[in-house]
Amino acid sequence: MKERTHEQPYGNLVNLNTCRTLVGGIGEDVLGDIVSDFLDLLDTSSAVYEKNGDYAIGIFTSSWFVYLMALHVIYAPLKTIKRL
Repeated sequence: MKERTHEQPYGNLVNLNTCRTLVGGIGEDVLGDIVSDFLDLLDTSSAVYEKNGDYAIGIFTSSWFVYLMALHVIYAPLKTIKRL
């Protein structure tokens, strides 16, 4: 397995996931590898959501998007972040 360095400065939003169908079924590492593979090809950012809208995984590699998400996490109420 290749090393991933996609940690976000505001933490892991998957910890807010209450559904866990994808994350529980295949695991965050496998899901992260799948998303990382196509991000390496496209040089972009991505999020995968559970059926209920919870984060299954979010990998944000664009520095602009990481900056905007960090501001959102700092200034937005928790209920808004859960709906992202």
